[in-house]
Amino acid sequence: MAKNPDDYYFNGGFTASQRAEEVLKNVGVVRGKLAPTGITLPASFYKAAAGDQVIIDGLVKTAQGNSKKYWLRFDASEEHFGATIFERKIPPYMWAFQRGVNMTNARYEESLEEHYNVVKLINRETGKTVVRFDKQAVADFGARTRFEEVDKDHAATMEKDAMEMLKEGLKIKSSIGIEGVNDNMVMPIFHVGDVIYVEDGVTLALGPYFIRRVEHTFVSSKRITLVFDVEAAPDLPVAPFDSAEKDATEYTPDGKQIKKETTPTAVKTGKGVSETPKYQVEMEQVSMKLQRLDKESGMT
Repeated sequence: MAKNPDDYYFNGGFTASQRAEEVLKNVGVVRGKLAPTGITLPASFYKAAAGDQVIIDGLVKTAQGNSKKYWLRFDASEEHFGATIFERKIPPYMWAFQRGVNMTNARYEESLEEHYNVVKLINRETGKTVVRFDKQAVADFGARTRFEEVDKDHAATMEKDAMEMLKEGLKIKSSIGIEGVNDNMVMPIFHVGDVIYVEDGVTLALGPYFIRRVEHTFVSSKRITLVFDVEAAPDLPVAPFDSAEKDATEYTPDGKQIKKETTPTAVKTGKGVSETPKYQVEMEQVSMKLQRLDKESGMT
């Protein structure tokens, strides 16, 4: 889907699953089982966008509306073959992996590669600068700054945006890698988004974990080796398209930009010319009189 960007226009009233069905049809990807995502979304327009990002944007905004989190994946099984949307939740039963039983190795890693503890936003049009930082994180890791310029559309929310960015940057990315075996094929094939139960005294991993990546290697007819990357509670990605709803008011369904009438600068309010775009009563009377005279003289 990433290699075939296209324009997508959705009227208001569609759910994320219904949008996904249209995207999959457009790019020619087989539709699998699409869970009903519930709430409907406002009209949105995506210009030259990758189909998977359009689908994810709908899922993220669904979660913002009803707190239910959904994942998109491709299911290669015969029963549900195709692109699938499912709700991310802990199932009542899950397969367990224990060191010394069916887990052969596990590792725990933390990365500061994407960590930052200082956020600096600047609006060059107004000269306004907003800086937010976490004192303890700076003391622990040194100042790691994220700098961004903001446009006029975000000028009024710079403080809020900076705090949200700081909250995201303070998260230390961690990953748990697990290696295991599936002897005699008693367990099924695992997929991204499935949940497994992990119990390991070395990495102290204990509890349900979501699979982020999985590899199956068929060693023999009776043994499959497994390699997982898992995490306890994956965060939702940031909505890929902040302006999709706004763009829906500026573009037609076929992707053409709507030309809007603009008020001449000289008569805009608050510009020192006139506090109202309307003529004063006296000027309206003079204008009407001139129009009547033109009509009587045959000039109109």
